Amino acid sequence: MNWGHSAAEVKEVYENANLILSISKDTTSMISTVYPTVDKKKVIRVFPHVDDGFFPGKKEKIISYMPRKLPVHSKRLKFYLTEYLPADWSVVPIENMVASKAADILSRSSIFLSFCDLEGFGLPPLEAALSGAVVVGYTGQGAREYFKKPNLIAVQNGDLKNFTLKTADAIKAVDAGLLDTEEFQKGRALLAEKYGRENERRQLEAFVKRVEMTF
Repeated sequence: MNWGHSAAEVKEVYENANLILSISKDTTSMISTVYPTVDKKKVIRVFPHVDDGFFPGKKEKIISYMPRKLPVHSKRLKFYLTEYLPADWSVVPIENMVASKAADILSRSSIFLSFCDLEGFGLPPLEAALSGAVVVGYTGQGAREYFKKPNLIAVQNGDLKNFTLKTADAIKAVDAGLLDTEEFQKGRALLAEKYGRENERRQLEAFVKRVEMTF
């Protein structure tokens, strides 16, 4: 891996840090795995907040995805979905656009396909879920902690057969009114609270207090 520093230098930083800020359970676990000599009590996990620009809009029969993430997988899945895609549904790529444009597409999307891969947190699936879409796809490890049905439906990386079938099921569920159900709305509300600005602020304040106690 190329961090701009040698592996020895990075290891020294971790081992000599008084406190380490982590963004997810997966990141925390990997720090302890890669650097087993680091005191686990030094690693403090906080929940990041998602920008307020990601919220549900008027939903359309749109399935969105990000082609830059695992492009071979996304191209194959798009092909496999051909026989399962009703005529009034469309698949829309999110690429080469400013954040506000991406947020607009997510606000109108009913389904989002996740192609997260080896990511310590995985923000796009969460942004899509907070935008009111059903998310189907890969957790990329880090996002496993928030992939909960009915809002997010996990698929094992590389299992394109299941990915295809679960997306087809999601299309049927949306057509049957899933997005308006109490359970789906409650799931989104819980995510908004957990990954909201106020929760992040509280946790960062607690982290600052830990820092002050350390020095």
